[in-house]
Amino acid sequence: MPKAEKPKSNQNRHNPLGTDLDADGLAKPTSMRKAKAAAAKQRRQDEELENEGQVIPANLSKAILRVAQEQTAELEEEDEDEDEEIEEVMLDEGDAPDVDADGFVFSNTISAEEERALGLFMGNEPRGVNLADLIMEKLDEKKQREEETPVPQGLSPKVVKVYTEIGTWLKKYRSGKLPKAFKIIPNLINWEEVLYLTNPIEWSANAMDEGTKLFASNLNQAMAQRFFNLVLLPAVREDIFENKRLNFNLYQALKRAMYKPQAWLRGILLPIAMESCTLQEAVILGSVVQKISIPTLHSAAAIIKLCEMKPWYGSTSVILTAFINKKYALPRRCIDCLVNHFASFTTDERELPVLWHQCLLVFVQRYKLELTPQHKSKIKGVLKAGHLHRHIGPEIRRELFTQAE
Repeated sequence: MPKAEKPKSNQNRHNPLGTDLDADGLAKPTSMRKAKAAAAKQRRQDEELENEGQVIPANLSKAILRVAQEQTAELEEEDEDEDEEIEEVMLDEGDAPDVDADGFVFSNTISAEEERALGLFMGNEPRGVNLADLIMEKLDEKKQREEETPVPQGLSPKVVKVYTEIGTWLKKYRSGKLPKAFKIIPNLINWEEVLYLTNPIEWSANAMDEGTKLFASNLNQAMAQRFFNLVLLPAVREDIFENKRLNFNLYQALKRAMYKPQAWLRGILLPIAMESCTLQEAVILGSVVQKISIPTLHSAAAIIKLCEMKPWYGSTSVILTAFINKKYALPRRCIDCLVNHFASFTTDERELPVLWHQCLLVFVQRYKLELTPQHKSKIKGVLKAGHLHRHIGPEIRRELFTQAE
């Protein structure tokens, strides 16, 4: 007889998840009374949820409106009291109150306290001077000074800025290439105005040497003459005055400027001779004349101008001696001017310096073969008039008598 099967245990089986969640959400009532109580409670909750969107009960809304009206009445009474106080204060001052179109009373008087309060409200509170204020004040003063500095008309701010910075750089220039913007100045129509922006007076000696080479080779005679007279000559004279000698680079600039001999003579030599230059300046210019070759006609013209200058200065004889020592084949007119120049001292009662006697001796030595009898007689007349140096005079006579033999 087969063995009877045992009923399988349901201990390992479980209900669906939804069923378990519903069961956990609601506790099972233990009795009918508890079940009825739970159902009644659920109905009350549902009724409360449904009544949430309904209007407030009539009795409660009336109470709220009553309280709101009472508060509004109290606020209006307080405003009326304040207006009455303000009106009484203004009437006490003895002036009729000002009333605008809307009936509001206002006053034009503002007390110091009210003005201060208004300033605080507008952000105008007085503050002590701090570092930022001082810096801004200095920057404004610098800007104002720059605006007051004369700037040539017609130049854009960018051009002014570029060439002003170049001028600052040229103060410390020693060697190297020059900026391209500086090299194009000689090609500009308004080159003088642009050059003025670089402040040439403060250029270094090296910069003056390079600038003279640039302008002497790119400008014509008339423009080069202006550059030599307005830029190079003041720099040379200032350096001699301050240092009692001439800087080597400035001396080189004088020699480079001889590339335009006519401009050099008219822009440097003749102006400085007319202004009674010092003997040291005359010696330096005479040294440049001796070392650099100058066309004969230009030299002859310079000699004629020097001979015709009135009044006569000792520095003129120094420069004339430098030209005569170059032994040029001078035109007849130039020889005549030199003889007349020395003959003009016949009536001069001053005691002439040694420089004048040396210049006459050099002239007689170099051009004694070119002198005519009329020239010799004029020179002898000067010597007889009392201008006979005890050492140089006999030498001049010997040169003239040797020619006579």
